[in-house]
Amino acid sequence: METRSYFHQASQEPLLYATIPDFLEQRATEIPDSEAYVFRHPPLEDVPGPERSSICFRELEERSAHLAAAFLELGFEPGDRVAAMGPFCKEWVIMDYALLKIKVAAIRVSRELTTQSSLKAILEKHTCRSLILHPGHKESFAQSLEQGSPGFLKKDPKVCPDNVRFVVSMTGSTSLDLTCIHQMMASEVRGDTLERVRKIQASICPDDLATIYMSSGSTGAPKAIPCSHFSLVNNTFHTVAPALGGLQTGVSRYFIDRLPHWIATFPFTTVVCGISMVQVDPRYTCNAFGKYNDFLFRVMREENITCAMMMPYLMYDIVGGIEKSGMTLPDQLTHVMTGGERLPIDIVRSTLKYVPNIAMIYGTSEVGLAMVAEIDPRKRDEDILEGYVCRHFEFKVVNEQGETVERGTHGELLIRGPSAFSGYLDDPQRTSEAFAAGRWFRTSDYAAMSQAGKVKILARKSDVISYLTSKIFPQQYEKLLVEHENVAKAVVVGVPDERMYEIPCACVVTANGEDIPEEELHDYFRRLLLDTDSISLAPKYFFFVDAFPEVNGKINRRKIRQLAAQKFGSSRGNMGVQDTI
Repeated sequence: METRSYFHQASQEPLLYATIPDFLEQRATEIPDSEAYVFRHPPLEDVPGPERSSICFRELEERSAHLAAAFLELGFEPGDRVAAMGPFCKEWVIMDYALLKIKVAAIRVSRELTTQSSLKAILEKHTCRSLILHPGHKESFAQSLEQGSPGFLKKDPKVCPDNVRFVVSMTGSTSLDLTCIHQMMASEVRGDTLERVRKIQASICPDDLATIYMSSGSTGAPKAIPCSHFSLVNNTFHTVAPALGGLQTGVSRYFIDRLPHWIATFPFTTVVCGISMVQVDPRYTCNAFGKYNDFLFRVMREENITCAMMMPYLMYDIVGGIEKSGMTLPDQLTHVMTGGERLPIDIVRSTLKYVPNIAMIYGTSEVGLAMVAEIDPRKRDEDILEGYVCRHFEFKVVNEQGETVERGTHGELLIRGPSAFSGYLDDPQRTSEAFAAGRWFRTSDYAAMSQAGKVKILARKSDVISYLTSKIFPQQYEKLLVEHENVAKAVVVGVPDERMYEIPCACVVTANGEDIPEEELHDYFRRLLLDTDSISLAPKYFFFVDAFPEVNGKINRRKIRQLAAQKFGSSRGNMGVQDTI
């Protein structure tokens, strides 16, 4: 029996050697009139367009082929890179598949997180020949870009990188006179150009570059992560589909409220599995704090949702809508997938009352979805998020010397698998640092493997607090804090200290908006924690905040560490300072 922390999830299900456009053609033939994507928004006066729009597989195939030809006639060439910024909408989806057909890679850039200077840096570093953007409501985003750098969208060489030849708007005829996807889709294209699209698509190899994601930047500067057709297809088929309970072609309907620059949106699940994806903009979920609950519940019922991606904030809203307002979910909603952030156990148990199957997923932008914890309410809280390795993946846990540790011992988690990336785009130094010998990807996460080969993620390596002779895993303290009746959310970080390395600091969002007396929290920890080597490991600092800063839908621990260091770093021993973020 294997005693070292290594596990390979072998599978009799073979890997698929196909491209995303191959699957789109197949679905357009098999289920042409089945909806591929559905877009919903609440009835608001300032939101233009219908409350519901959709595109079926046949229309998606035909319109993406037409737009691909229009891109070629505009001047795009196979092998080009473009930066794309925008929400999930019909224009984005058609653009996405059009670029895939002609071997043009889209760098999916977050519109919310990108500054003028960082956008220019991306365009320059990755030699993008085009910027494709959604102008925003009433052209607000396009106007803000142009006002911040006059001439930028008009390709003025004084402010726009020389390599950018085209700036394309997804919708409308903007006041900035940009080339528009709407117009391109309505224009005539030559027959020989359409034939060229078919030839380029036929030449695509599954190992070719498909699209490029940007890491969230929650642990440092964002990195560009290239994904091949092979990696996206197999991660969808072998990991996403099983996590959602097994998807039925032409039947399953998948709800999601994330944006297309986030890899865990799994946008190509529609064509790979032949299902419908129902999308709601996060303006009406994570940024709305339950304001649009009536709308969300109505969408789930009207669209006959069978499975969903729900981040913790959405679980809170769903449970609140049911228990406080008597709202109901559709009976056919049987599987929920969640991830991207540590999951509060109490909200998991509450959601399980209304959805029978919840899967906590683990992965990285670099390897995709790699582990799934199927939540079993009978397990103890400390074991409930222990997960199994997904098909075809290998996991191992190593110490600081790179040696594989015995099972039950914590260390850094390394991953190898078919959907792992080959390296960061245009960044050989970071690529070299990302891999250990044997092409094992370093996750920078602390984990422990059980005797049965299941894995529990303990903390980000950068989140672990080195306090004197001890290693403190923040998740343990955060769990204790949220069990306090007056604590709604908690994040524990380390404040740098010359003498003690780092001092634990608890950042707290209170349940009633009022600060908790610090002595009460000190007493609370004294009752619950045992001292190690006569040293109290309880948090020394408490930082009361109204809300935690986020990046890409995740709590931005890096920013919280910076704020805590600014507050307490120069005043060791000051235990009475309180403030808000």
